[in-house]
Amino acid sequence: MKKIILATIIGMSGMSNSFAECTYNFDASVQDLKTLEASLNSPTGLQRYIEQVSNINNANQSGYDLIRYYSDKNVDIYLTSKKYTQFKTQYHTKTPDNVILVDKPIASSDIFVQEFIFDVSNLQVNLGTASQMYEYGFLITGSSQNKIELALNIAFTKGNNYSGVMNGDSINVLGVTNKSDGTGYLAPLSAARNTNPVEVPADGKVRVGIYVNQNTKQVGYIVNGTNYGYLNITMENKLSYMSFTGVINQNHFANSALTGKTVGLQLITDKSKMQFTYPTGAKDICGVAL
Repeated sequence: MKKIILATIIGMSGMSNSFAECTYNFDASVQDLKTLEASLNSPTGLQRYIEQVSNINNANQSGYDLIRYYSDKNVDIYLTSKKYTQFKTQYHTKTPDNVILVDKPIASSDIFVQEFIFDVSNLQVNLGTASQMYEYGFLITGSSQNKIELALNIAFTKGNNYSGVMNGDSINVLGVTNKSDGTGYLAPLSAARNTNPVEVPADGKVRVGIYVNQNTKQVGYIVNGTNYGYLNITMENKLSYMSFTGVINQNHFANSALTGKTVGLQLITDKSKMQFTYPTGAKDICGVAL
């Protein structure tokens, strides 16, 4: 079963201020993705294919595409940044413990937040007795000035009589923090996975908030307004940069009622578009107080 694969990455981009909207740019081109695809396949022969999300709207930081079924190949559909693809093209196997990906700077040294919207309005279908599951979501990576500290996987999951997967709709949050393995590469410092059932709102959009406490070096999350607190992970250092990648997975089940359905992903980085209540002192990633 193919899952969303956690990437160990980081980020930094242009500075913002309190008078400008806080934005992120999903600017990776098809050529960027194909270069990454070639780098991933050449040393291993895995033959994974990478495609670009078909409908990208950078003005609202979103992307929509169909769930597709391929009987003969593994395909990942990306909504991502050029800097992510360049970093992963260079470091596509083991990641050194002293490199960072310069993508989006974090202006807050205390608590910063971001929100994610999953448009699953077309996935509210009856799957009958079929045994299957589907998930898609975001890869989020943060780094300090020293190394990659954090990788998060936030996925909307739909399970139906499938072993090991919660029945119905859920949000899965998987977090991993990193340390040096002593030989120049990264190794896991801590890891935790939480699964929470979710009621899909009438508009079909599930919203997830992530807040990072730079002082305690913890990561907490909110789903549809319910605060589930901190994951059981801890970082070694404060974060300086973030990177975001959306992945719409293929369907692995032939004749599934989900194949051909449209799903959407959206990243919210500006405080004016956020909806949840966060710990006191929280700011958006550009340092503007909520």
